[in-house]
Amino acid sequence: MKKAFISILLAGTMFAASIGALAAGIPVYKIDTQKQSVSITAEVEANKSYSVQLFRPLGNGQYATEYINEIESNSDGKLNVDILLNNPNDTPADDEHYVFKLSDGSSQSEQECRFQFYGQTAIDEKLKILSQMTTLEDYSDYLFANKYVFSFDDNLEPFVSLTQRGKEKTIEAMFKVRESIISVEFVNSLISENAAKQKVVDEYNAVSAKEWTDVDAFLKNRSAELSIELNDDYENSKQNICEKLLNNEANFIEDITDGYYENLIITTFNKLTKTQKDTIAQTLTRYKDKINSIPAEFFNADKINGYIGYLNPGTYTTLASVAEDCKNAINKYNQNTKRDNTSSGGSSGGSSGGGGWTTRPSIQEPTKEDVTKENQNPFIDLDSFEWASDDIVKLYNLKIVSGKSDNIFDPATTVTRAEYVKMLAVAFNIYDASASANFSDIAAHWAEKYIASAYGAGIVSGMTDTYFGANESISRQDACVILYRAMRKTGKELKEVNVYEEFADKSDISDYAYDAVMAMKQAGIISGMGENKFAPHETMNRAMAAKMIAAIVE
Repeated sequence: MKKAFISILLAGTMFAASIGALAAGIPVYKIDTQKQSVSITAEVEANKSYSVQLFRPLGNGQYATEYINEIESNSDGKLNVDILLNNPNDTPADDEHYVFKLSDGSSQSEQECRFQFYGQTAIDEKLKILSQMTTLEDYSDYLFANKYVFSFDDNLEPFVSLTQRGKEKTIEAMFKVRESIISVEFVNSLISENAAKQKVVDEYNAVSAKEWTDVDAFLKNRSAELSIELNDDYENSKQNICEKLLNNEANFIEDITDGYYENLIITTFNKLTKTQKDTIAQTLTRYKDKINSIPAEFFNADKINGYIGYLNPGTYTTLASVAEDCKNAINKYNQNTKRDNTSSGGSSGGSSGGGGWTTRPSIQEPTKEDVTKENQNPFIDLDSFEWASDDIVKLYNLKIVSGKSDNIFDPATTVTRAEYVKMLAVAFNIYDASASANFSDIAAHWAEKYIASAYGAGIVSGMTDTYFGANESISRQDACVILYRAMRKTGKELKEVNVYEEFADKSDISDYAYDAVMAMKQAGIISGMGENKFAPHETMNRAMAAKMIAAIVE
């Protein structure tokens, strides 16, 4: 692939030399295969007589005079001449070129250009060979090796004006429809089409660094060329969408279209709430062709509302993450309905049938209430996590953790910073309903009060002064730091049960986290990931988090 696009670059460089020729005094030409003629234009002095000559190749470096005449240039400084070719050779050798020259009699005014003429039979044969190319690399190489045959010179200027990606896209478009390309005109039409798209890209790049309103005006003005629909979803979130598009430079028109739909869909889905099942179903259906890899099964009319109960709006960052969440929702729904056949109305805290919106714990003032059944275990997915199952059940019965649904704990899923802080806020009984914190990403977040409580207690800080990173996965070292702070702030003692031994990857542990990690290790709360390595920057899953917190809960 790289080789193919190197060919494009080289060809574009050669083309640029030819198309710039007009301004520099080198004639440019256009060949008419049907009429067996050539039209030549040169930029010269206005209203002046010039001698023009055309020499026909005979082979072996020999030439014969094909045409000679005296022509006067126009008042705009252009000299135009049309020449009918006399019985041209339809299949010239690679080194057989027509040579055109013009001069006003002085050596400084001489101009020259060379071209090859191919008859329709030769062109058809080349097109046939081109259509049979099986790789983009071979296609590109053959196309540019025969640039005279395919008359790229008819459209040199728009091709040269394209960005490198524009050139690539043009060749890719030609390669995709190669079997239907039956004429040089078709080739040139694709180049012209992509040149027009490039103008739209240039316009976008000119406005994308301004205000969001400029992007909005651009999208409305160019919606047809971009193939985008400015619907109600856009109108409801257009400032947010346009602000995300600001400063996103595009190389080709698809960059703009893809960026528009990605931001539109992500913004729309993240605004949906658990009570909007019908809206979610309609929105998913509307955009399913834009979101890669959503299984067709998700749109099963009898099950879609059940699947939606396991989605996580508010957490999406890419279209792929939406698609992946849809796949996970199908699996969780099916797993739940297969194993949970004893209840017709659902258990407390969830909804019946396909499962309610139980992917996040509801916000309530947490307490360590006594439970009726001391060792109640409702979870059916802990078989592969025996090392943590008792701790998970322990925290469940203390109401420190809850499941993703009535009987699904989902132990392998990574823990977000918000989820981890919530567990600690309950475990250490520091929940404060009146707490507040000035982090932009926790306003109206389900864990807002838990995070604010921990922040007020001096247990957590943000990733920046204004951003907590509530939906970011928590790293193993940060989990240690937060738990260590919580224990010190609440006066809990860490008993040293292990001898002091550094991890093999101690140099990977951040300075701010080192003391906390080592204290947790000596207390037996954490262990390595194998080979005495801690893996400080890897994420922590729900089972790991539960085991850590259970170790300090009485």
